[in-house]
Amino acid sequence: MNTALHRRAFALSALVLTLGLGGCAAVAPGPQLPALQARHDTTLPAAAGRAASPDTAGRAWWQDLRDPTLDALVAQAQARNLDLQAALATVREARARAGGVQADAGPQGSLAAQAQATRPALTEVDPYRQGQPRPPEQRLVTLGQALSWEIDLFGRVGTAQAVAEREVEAAAADARGAQA
Repeated sequence: MNTALHRRAFALSALVLTLGLGGCAAVAPGPQLPALQARHDTTLPAAAGRAASPDTAGRAWWQDLRDPTLDALVAQAQARNLDLQAALATVREARARAGGVQADAGPQGSLAAQAQATRPALTEVDPYRQGQPRPPEQRLVTLGQALSWEIDLFGRVGTAQAVAEREVEAAAADARGAQA
């Protein structure tokens, strides 16, 4: 009877341990974008292919007109564009956060030092030691250091880095959109 109870307890604990460790090993999968279905009956003008090329996407198209007044107006509009300034500040903030995440992924260390000197007061001296010299001054110096590095066992650090990079890319895309 006692043996059957031990077998059940062992089987139950093995099951709980297996399920618990299986839950710890789950890592979030990478983002998967849905496949786009292209319509074959769509016709695009020839200019559409040129407009979407990487060479012209970030280009200042108004400079092709060679109009100094237009160039000055665009520069003034970009300088006073509060949406653009806010978007650029968001990019800087996202880059700073990404730098912090990168720093958290590396080793962390600290160093501490403390010095203390004490001399007992005359009232603290043992009254039975009358006539004897006063106890000497006591000095205590303490140094300490700590070093730690988180092992990315379950992918938390790598996922946080990937998220921070995507946030920087999204903020940069928002800034490009505000500039256009």
